[in-house]
Amino acid sequence: MLSKIKNYFMDKSVFYFLLLGSGLLALISSIVFYVLDVTTIKGNITFTDDSLMTFIFMLIGVAGCIFAALTKFKIAPLIPVIFFALGFSQNVVMACFPAADILKGVPFFTSNMDIANSTFRIFLIFGILFFISLVLSIIYCFASREKKR
Repeated sequence: MLSKIKNYFMDKSVFYFLLLGSGLLALISSIVFYVLDVTTIKGNITFTDDSLMTFIFMLIGVAGCIFAALTKFKIAPLIPVIFFALGFSQNVVMACFPAADILKGVPFFTSNMDIANSTFRIFLIFGILFFISLVLSIIYCFASREKKR
């Protein structure tokens, strides 16, 4: 059994492991993001909080990473790219509201400026993590999936 697993991973390229790392990064960061959203952001903002959509898009992207890693379908690597892009773009849209408060110096979308700063930092940090997952999954689309012998 262990030799089968070893042989399975021996034939995979570095890019295969980048895809798995991309999915793992997206899974951990989206869970932490959603927990922070529920505990910190909800109730302190006046704009529509679509963090659940971001969370769902990222989780579907993680499932797409698993699907792309386990199958040989030619279009399978596009699934995580599409959903990571949707999750990342939803996060960017939500980051615009606290950014507008910070740039104008008036807490319109948030209850005060401290909340605006912390909310923007949360969206910015997780936006960067989501973007890294997106870029790694894009790289996998153009890379060799098997080791060259």
